[in-house]
This record gives sequence, C-alpha cells and structure tokens, in this order.
Amino acid sequence: MGKISKVISRVRSLIIQIFIPKINNNISIGKGFTVRKGVKLNANGGNIVLGDYVFMNAYSSINAHIDVRIGNNVLMGENVHIYDHNHVFKELEVPIKLQGFKGKPVVIGDNCWLGTNVVVLAGVTIGENCIIGANCLIYKDIPKNTIVKCNQGLVFEQRK
Repeated sequence: MGKISKVISRVRSLIIQIFIPKINNNISIGKGFTVRKGVKLNANGGNIVLGDYVFMNAYSSINAHIDVRIGNNVLMGENVHIYDHNHVFKELEVPIKLQGFKGKPVVIGDNCWLGTNVVVLAGVTIGENCIIGANCLIYKDIPKNTIVKCNQGLVFEQRK
C-alpha cells in the first residue's frame, strides 16, 4: 500500500473511531481500530462492541438489531458480513418486509481471522483463535482454536 493510501486509511479509521460512537451510542470501538473503504457499522436498535485492534477490510459490514461483540485483534477480509438478525416470514398474507425481525447475539472471540466473503449469521459464537476460510457461511458455533474451510468443489454439467 502506498504512502497516500496508508494516510487515507488511517484518517478514515480515526474519523470512524471518533465520530461514530458520538453519533450512535450503541456502537463502541476499541483502540487501534482500522478500516478500509466501504465499511458499514449498522446498529439498528442493537449494540456493536468492537475490541482493540480490530481490522475491517473493504466493503465489510456489521448489522445489529440485537448485539454483536467482536474481540481483540480480530481481522476481517474484504466483504465480510455479520448479522445478528433475520426477517420474520411466518405470515403468508403479510409482506415479509412488514413482519419485523428476530435475532440472537453474535460473539467473535479474540485473535480471529475471517477471510474474504465470510458471512456470520445470528446466534453464532466463534471461539478465540479461529480462522474462517474465504467464502464460508457460518451458521453454527465454532469452538476455539478451529480452522474452518469451505470445501465447495466445482460441479460441471454438460449443456444439452
């Protein structure tokens, strides 16, 4: 990364660290927070707590209607998305967008690395020292000291 890019990244991080918690008191950001462009922290009635030295790469987002807690020294690759909620869709006669949300807290332990395009869903706890490989959909708890790999083989089908 060039010197100008590093300066821009540092300024962006400082602005978010200083102003976001003042604008939305449901967001708490620890020291040493670093972000790249396009990062979004959406505390829509919920809480977001980021530990110290969290890094969020470009176009990642955290979306909280309940509670999302990220530990210290957590790295997120590009396009990582964390959700603590989902749409309610029980009533067939009512549009989904009018049925509200349900959710459960998300917790990510210290010293984790979430690779590019990881999605973490509501109710998940990822233990400390975990590595989540690129393109993984995390929908259940991950024990500490675990490496998760998304093993999706290529499928070829002949066109007819």
